[in-house]
Amino acid sequence: MGLPRTADATAIDRVELMVLRRAEFLELVRRENELSLHLLQLTCRRLRWLSDMVEDATFLSAPARLAKRLLHLAEQNGERNDDGIRINLRLSQRAIGELAGLSRETTNKHLRNWLRLGWISLKRETVVLRALQPLQDLANSGEGASDVATENTTS
Repeated sequence: MGLPRTADATAIDRVELMVLRRAEFLELVRRENELSLHLLQLTCRRLRWLSDMVEDATFLSAPARLAKRLLHLAEQNGERNDDGIRINLRLSQRAIGELAGLSRETTNKHLRNWLRLGWISLKRETVVLRALQPLQDLANSGEGASDVATENTTS
């Protein structure tokens, strides 16, 4: 216990923070059994998420990982409108790529191709998913979708 942190966070909007010292936190966990159970559940969810990310990085192509992450973001934070599903997060292409384990350049290449195919539309820090089925096929490594999604992206 007491090891250095493995990650940091950067706020993209104005935030209010509360600091809870380690000793105070540990005392709270000892006192509140329900909190311990919730923390254990959270740890298990994070471990499952990490395991999924490693599995995706191992077995899915770059466009399949990107499609899967966009679909997940749309499911969690999307707003359906006449154009499709608008992802309601102010994320840069770099941040979206990081979620899929991709560089900004690779992310941009695939997003631009999907824009050309009419699967998505792009605005500053906004992605609208316009054609869900090809993205779902790609995320599930469907036959044929990966060929179309990656054509002309190597130049």
